[in-house]
Amino acid sequence: MPGKFLLEKRTAPAFARAIEFFEASLRSEPHYVPALAGLARSHASLAEYWHAPSRPAFEQAKRAISRVLELDPSSAIGHAVRSEILCFADWNWKGAKAEIDLAMLLNPGSTFVRNNAAWLHVCAGRYREAFSEAQHALTLEPSSLPLQLLLARVLVHDKDYRNAVSIMSNLLDSDPAFYIARRYRAQAYLLQGDPDRALDDLELLRRELSEDASFRLPMLGRAYADLGDAERATAVYRQLQLTVQTQFVVGWNHAIVAAGIGRRDEALAYLEKAFVDREPSLLFLKSLPWFENLVELPRFQAIARAAQPG
Repeated sequence: MPGKFLLEKRTAPAFARAIEFFEASLRSEPHYVPALAGLARSHASLAEYWHAPSRPAFEQAKRAISRVLELDPSSAIGHAVRSEILCFADWNWKGAKAEIDLAMLLNPGSTFVRNNAAWLHVCAGRYREAFSEAQHALTLEPSSLPLQLLLARVLVHDKDYRNAVSIMSNLLDSDPAFYIARRYRAQAYLLQGDPDRALDDLELLRRELSEDASFRLPMLGRAYADLGDAERATAVYRQLQLTVQTQFVVGWNHAIVAAGIGRRDEALAYLEKAFVDREPSLLFLKSLPWFENLVELPRFQAIARAAQPG
């Protein structure tokens, strides 16, 4: 299905095209469950990949997935997407677990269900379980590049950057056009303290407005900051601040650069705004250590407590 292919590309233009595809399908067949599920996934992904404000994107996802489960209560994909929304939008850990457990019972052989189970475990800090789910999904589809990337991304959250980089490097060796692997390899390089290599990858990323705001610019600013080039890092920070006049930028991305250049109060203000806006990225406060210079501050600790499973 073209919509599924577009979802795997994970860029704002691809998500927008996927939404158009699914909506066109629903105009001719309003009760077509796969299209409704794809629509829900597309809107949720816009929020989860930082391309759109969380609340309106997730509201549209909720409406679509509710319709899926009205039409087909036994849809494993439907319950897996509802779990995803309960996790990333509502921070409802108990509900998210119940939904993913049901999805697993309905279809334990679904790689999508396994993928969502892995991310729920990541958000809860259960990295061994997340890795196991990713491995299981990969045994079901051994040639899947996105599932190999899932394995690497779980390792990043578990702070095993060396093995994560190795997997992503192998992916890029086999398919240099698999852009999303380069994106996350740059992130892994930065987190393991290798900003020079991160810059090499960032320079090769495509220049696309939505991608700049959601990933390339904040990583670029942080790379310059980590290299001690405060002037360039500050210039990127200002560019991000100007970008919000024409385009959505998550507070998380501002905070990453602000923390890197030592503007702690500004970083905290952006994180507090992210908390108010329920940005999904806050679920990764503990697993992506961008804010080591903030962790002792009461304001940061309050956000971290509120954004973690109880």
